[in-house]
Amino acid sequence: MRAGDLIAGTIVISVPRRALLGDLVATTASYVFSRKQLEAYGAFELQVLEELLRRPDSEQTRALQQDVRAKICRKIGWTDEVPAHETFAFLTAFYSAERDHLEREQLFGNFRADKTSGVSRET
Repeated sequence: MRAGDLIAGTIVISVPRRALLGDLVATTASYVFSRKQLEAYGAFELQVLEELLRRPDSEQTRALQQDVRAKICRKIGWTDEVPAHETFAFLTAFYSAERDHLEREQLFGNFRADKTSGVSRET
């Protein structure tokens, strides 16, 4: 204990630094989205996409995911081909990137409720 800690009745706790695991650091994204592409949607659409990704796997779910993938690709101007068997991977990558984007914007006080609203400043 330091003298100031003894007088104040506090304790200094030291937490050792941990290194990032190699497999997490080395992971590369299969799909990379631009800022402009990520600004096409808001929090509401992100929640709808999350619900779709959490649905149990079935033929109906896969068909719906492919439909949603096609709509997202049109909306954001995605020109690269996304094979049907990579639909879930594409949607998951888009969900992760969109969530990171919206959370980062919120840190700066910018919140977008949905795709039809502009960015609003939180007070």
